[in-house]
Amino acid sequence: MPYRLRFFFDTGSGICLWAGDPATEARYGLAVDPQTLPSHPNWWPRPNG
Repeated sequence: MPYRLRFFFDTGSGICLWAGDPATEARYGLAVDPQTLPSHPNWWPRPNG
């Protein structure tokens, strides 16, 4: 089942990914932390060093 995400800024919340349908909200919550999404490890920045 594909999940639907909405991208927009909510002033003061620090969040920009939001659930776009009830199934996505049930799985990830209303405000979605991008690091909880399934992704390839190379997509995330690495600390310098």
